[in-house]
Amino acid sequence: MPKIVSVDISINLKKIIYIYLFLFFNNLVFSQSSHRISGYVFDAITNEPLVGANIMVKNEIVGSVSTKSGSFTIEWDGSYPVTIMSSFIGYAEQEIEIGDPMDIIVFRLESTVIDAESVNITRKRRIFDNQISSGVEIISTQDSEKRGIRDVSEILQEMKSVAITSTNWGKQNVNIRGSNANEVAVYLDGVKLNSSLDGVANLAFIDMTALEDIEVIKGGNSILFGPGNFGGVILLNSKITKKNSIKVNHTFGITDDSDQDLGGMLTLNIGVTTFGVNYSEKSRMYDGRTMHTSQYSNNALSIDFSSFNVIARRLNIENSITYPSGFNLSTDNMLVDRFDINIRSPLIGNWYIHGGNKNWRWKDNFFSNIKRDIKDASTSIKIGKEIVFNRLSGKFHYEVESDIYQFIQNISDSYSKETWEDRGELVRDDYGYAGVLKFTVNPEVEEIDMMRLEAGIRNSKSYYKHNQDIVYYDNSLMIEDTNYNLKNQKSLYAFKLGSFLKGKMIDSNYELFFNQGFNYRPPTLNDQLLWKTSRTLNDQINFDKESLDQEYVTTTELSLNIFRKYNNNSLNSFEIGTAVFRNSYLEKIFYVQLEENLIAPFNRSQAWINGAEASLKWSAFNNLLKGISSFTLLSLSEEKIFPNKPRSQGSTNIMIDWKSFLVSISYLYQGEQNYLINGISLKKYKKMTNTNLSISYKHTFWKLDVTATYIIRNIFSDKITIINSPDFQNIDFNYYDSHRKLFTITIMPK
Repeated sequence: MPKIVSVDISINLKKIIYIYLFLFFNNLVFSQSSHRISGYVFDAITNEPLVGANIMVKNEIVGSVSTKSGSFTIEWDGSYPVTIMSSFIGYAEQEIEIGDPMDIIVFRLESTVIDAESVNITRKRRIFDNQISSGVEIISTQDSEKRGIRDVSEILQEMKSVAITSTNWGKQNVNIRGSNANEVAVYLDGVKLNSSLDGVANLAFIDMTALEDIEVIKGGNSILFGPGNFGGVILLNSKITKKNSIKVNHTFGITDDSDQDLGGMLTLNIGVTTFGVNYSEKSRMYDGRTMHTSQYSNNALSIDFSSFNVIARRLNIENSITYPSGFNLSTDNMLVDRFDINIRSPLIGNWYIHGGNKNWRWKDNFFSNIKRDIKDASTSIKIGKEIVFNRLSGKFHYEVESDIYQFIQNISDSYSKETWEDRGELVRDDYGYAGVLKFTVNPEVEEIDMMRLEAGIRNSKSYYKHNQDIVYYDNSLMIEDTNYNLKNQKSLYAFKLGSFLKGKMIDSNYELFFNQGFNYRPPTLNDQLLWKTSRTLNDQINFDKESLDQEYVTTTELSLNIFRKYNNNSLNSFEIGTAVFRNSYLEKIFYVQLEENLIAPFNRSQAWINGAEASLKWSAFNNLLKGISSFTLLSLSEEKIFPNKPRSQGSTNIMIDWKSFLVSISYLYQGEQNYLINGISLKKYKKMTNTNLSISYKHTFWKLDVTATYIIRNIFSDKITIINSPDFQNIDFNYYDSHRKLFTITIMPK
């Protein structure tokens, strides 16, 4: 029986370079006499697995990286005893000597972060787990919560190349690097939040205080997250704790008392079982008369053994948009049941099974002559395996998804008694596989620590059944009945090649990566139904195709990061990041307004986005003073193809963290851009600047930690100015751009 070797040690504070050793195979020759060294890497305090820890054979170039379960495997054909090293950013390095290949190594790394309040505003994990190297940022919610930030969009818009679109109906959508909002996939604890109606994820309901961190993967490199994510992927991860805990937070609107946030979380731990509940309510008065309310609950049950863990989760999200009279403009509800099984075994390796059901219902009456009732039900399952073999490692999975989308739309002509009843059902079954492999070498060059080649591929097929019936009435008399009954299939591919280089020059560390690839994206289910509706209701437009074509994009990205840590009190660290990127599209889908409240999707044969981004992050005076700045430039082929995209944008945030006080000042800038009013009318507004201030104080009363935060949003801002829109009423068009004062209080056990 294998014996367990476990060591707990502490080493002086130092920065461990965060390396991921995922590999691309290329002329590998493995020794027939090699042995497999296996083990796990855990946090010494929380006992939770550490993902992405670097494991190396001492004084050799052989190594591996820990997986999601904390496990690792190294192929070793050398002699014994041998010393194995493990390192991870923010943790002290450890060494364990083993004398037998049957030994199972358990690393328990100790954190080198003594004070949690010294964590940087944002931290970057430059190599996302099992993905092609790309621009990845992880936002810790610790500082964001102390700043009184309640909405996810408020912290996302401080990042380079990320823009938030907010409507006067209270929705918040995100785009990355000029992509449209329906090209960015947003996941909350593995659940995709993008709606079936338009493929866009609404961020307005999410309670920021319930999140542990936010991961933003930029560009079309998300091979493992499904097809068509041309802009990127955002992962929202809820707080996870193995301790019994409770937390309550409440935000009061001082300027507007209808501005309220109430949230709380409860965690109960009994042995290997943990039960957690997150609940929040939000209300906003966006334009002086429209009230947006949301209720969100996230309940999870986790059972964690040494060899596997199971998580069962239920999410319930309810949103409504109403007038003070009580008239509902829109209501929607999403109910999700999901399970995650992760198996970690030195014998069979690491496997995972994820699956669940999602049911979504939407009703709206935004326009006096349009009413919609939409249902969407989907079921999915994913089975995958993580691979680690000497210098080669990666991840592969097979997935199946079935989706039924039902649509009822009633349209009436504002100037006659003509009406249309539009009913449809579209069924989609998708089968596919995806995988990423990486191969690394450690050249004997002083300035280069590591070089890596990477490749990712995705292949899937979608089968569609399209049934739609459009009935035309004149004064309640049926005039025409048009029916569509179609079947088709689409093949979707994605492929990425990347290279990564890291090292040290002139006392500064650097990371350089380049990637290039292509990706396909099918029309959304709603776009396919809308295409037939538009063809039927409007006979003045020449629809030269029977259906929408799938979109195609080629992506290119080059990025350089330089960072350095100082051993002095005045300047502690700095980091400079730069990147250039280009997306070239074929058959890009965009929307044209045919008549009042009727829009149609079309394909544009060619389109493109060019861009550049830069950032600077620093800390000084023993982390008393911290700051981060970013700037982005975009060049777009056509504004109507890519609306809501500022050509230039930037942000700066400075924090003073002294004892129990935290003062944060942020400045946001967005250049002139075209903006969609009510989703259909393209207008233009001038540049926008916002300055925000928050002051927090934390104190312990008895056994409770209480944090009070006073917030002033948009100190010098009032409202944005619409250009070329004489018929638009200049009221508080956008709640998020209006001056307002807030007060937040958070209470939790010490």
